[in-house]
Amino acid sequence: MKISGLWALGALSWLSACTKQESKSQVLSGKDWLLTDVTATTPAAATADIYAQFSRCDQDDFVRFDAVGAYHYDEGRSRCDASTPQTSTGSWRFSANENIISIVNPNSSFSGDFRLEELSATSLRLSQTYSSGHRMTFRLTRR
Repeated sequence: MKISGLWALGALSWLSACTKQESKSQVLSGKDWLLTDVTATTPAAATADIYAQFSRCDQDDFVRFDAVGAYHYDEGRSRCDASTPQTSTGSWRFSANENIISIVNPNSSFSGDFRLEELSATSLRLSQTYSSGHRMTFRLTRR
């Protein structure tokens, strides 16, 4: 019994070693990410809930990162201004060992270099620090 138990444990270890982990790009791309929290932090460490100040029509906006490097910002079901396009498109790429996401979208304020703070199958947290020392943290949840 001890030998078969050890064999089973060894086989399980071997199988788990063969399981391929998804890359950060695979976890991030091809999914809709809904903005669910935005926090501002001052250099003195005071924080403010920016998301609470968003209009309801901004709270359903979401983004999608495509594997080929395309980035899409969607206004969601309730657009604040009917004259603005439903979607805008730009590009994205990883840098700094996949710790920085660079987003270029001339039609959106959600642009620039963002530090990847957290990435899981359901949660994405990015931060952006400005020359003034202020920091914005963006939490997105998979739709």
